[in-house]
Amino acid sequence: MIYLCIGRRELGKTTLAYRMLRELMRRFVLDARHMIHQHGAHVETTEDANESEESMFAVMGGELEESIYQPSRSPKRSFTEWCAVLRTIVLDYPDREIGVLVDEASFYDLDDESFQWIAKCAPRSKVHIFITAHQPKDIPTSIRSIADHWFIFYTTQQTDLDRIEEKSPDAADLVRTLQGRDYVHWDDARARLSVNRYPSNWFIPLEGVTHADRSDSTGTPADTTG
Repeated sequence: MIYLCIGRRELGKTTLAYRMLRELMRRFVLDARHMIHQHGAHVETTEDANESEESMFAVMGGELEESIYQPSRSPKRSFTEWCAVLRTIVLDYPDREIGVLVDEASFYDLDDESFQWIAKCAPRSKVHIFITAHQPKDIPTSIRSIADHWFIFYTTQQTDLDRIEEKSPDAADLVRTLQGRDYVHWDDARARLSVNRYPSNWFIPLEGVTHADRSDSTGTPADTTG
């Protein structure tokens, strides 16, 4: 399953994506902006590629719940290496459900071979991929075309609206009118549109979240139509 969270800075796209990610028991985060700061025995944050790989397999071994990689060098190269490890994990643990968060798509090459394989070949029910971006164009057509869910914050730039309209003209009309942290949710699998106007339903801090903060149920945050 692929989830896209799109919007301007400081509207909540990373927070929303991370909120949904934390509903899964095994989680992998690529955070080139160093935005997510967690504490506790179940989460490990690394800056080194080798240490990141170790922590990722520790998640699959049950010693950790979440591996956060905040690369200290080239984001694109780090992404390639990180995706290669993820592909190995998906192949080695085909029956395990995992969540993957790629924060700020513009830093990376989402046409990377391993990432494309994960997005297109991994079971949708087992591998949940969350991608944040400022604009739809930051996400290649190869990924946008197969995304299951779009979460879109206030948008007015015409080129962005044109790409949203390719999926849903109604969604493109609605995102122009959003206020604050409201977002439109387009469920592409069901061709269903809704609007969430209650940030308190999904907001969690990106710093200091503990194991107890994770939701007890899976699924996307509550949507309110209208």
